[in-house]
Amino acid sequence: FGEIEGAVPNWPLVRLYCSWRLIFDPSKFRLIQGETEGETFTSHVGEGFCVWNHPVAVHLAPKAFQGWPRLELTVRGKDAHGRHRLAGYGTWALPSTPGPVEAQASW
Repeated sequence: FGEIEGAVPNWPLVRLYCSWRLIFDPSKFRLIQGETEGETFTSHVGEGFCVWNHPVAVHLAPKAFQGWPRLELTVRGKDAHGRHRLAGYGTWALPSTPGPVEAQASW
């Protein structure tokens, strides 16, 4: 299905992690295989980018083509004192056609 590659840190956060969940209507899509939510590990800022390379592997079967699934992302981080802070959040509609797609979110 894909991966969550990483993020550009939001000062003063020095370590970032991402919680994700697939949002879909179970009456319109059936989960065949995989996890519908998860969380990356915490990555330290290095070279101006936090690398996660977190796989997202899920297989859905459509019962209808309305209410297309969305991926919800919440990025949090730790500051220099270890406090957890919200860095950003958003949703992205999954592509309806096969093939590689790259999406970038601005926080």
